[in-house]
Amino acid sequence: MAKILLFTKIYDTDAQTLKEVEESVQNDLDTYLGKPGMVKVKIESFSDYLFYWLYRVYNDEIGKDLSYERRDSVRLDDCQLFTGHGCLDFKLPCSWGGTPFLNAMPMVVWLGKKNPEDAYRNSCKALGIDVPRSVSFESEERYFFATIRYKKLRFKPEPPGNEEKGDPMAPKS
Repeated sequence: MAKILLFTKIYDTDAQTLKEVEESVQNDLDTYLGKPGMVKVKIESFSDYLFYWLYRVYNDEIGKDLSYERRDSVRLDDCQLFTGHGCLDFKLPCSWGGTPFLNAMPMVVWLGKKNPEDAYRNSCKALGIDVPRSVSFESEERYFFATIRYKKLRFKPEPPGNEEKGDPMAPKS
């Protein structure tokens, strides 16, 4: 019932299941980062909310690749990995500007024109897709989390027998 923007693509929730969207985002992230499994995606939907996690497989080698400097760094890369801005030749119509600053809380304060949440909402409007009622981002050392609330959000149902069981973040064997 909605068209949503996640990492460089617009997804139609009437035509795609939540699992299909999650797999597509994971494949695109793996392509962009060049190393499958560097960042694991988990997307969940409850009522009108979409919950979106990016779990970082953090070690010193990968941390250098993603330019993370652990807790004291600014998570500009996280916002780019969420929106896809500047990734795989995709640009948000309304990007954010200004200087990011990590305060004492696990959130980024933007000292400038726009914050990424507003840029995301304005970009959805410019692209002619469903504009979220609210967007919030949270960033920690090992994960990035976005909560997006829509007016109405329903995904195409999973076919019977395709339900995921167990821990979705556990390594697949």
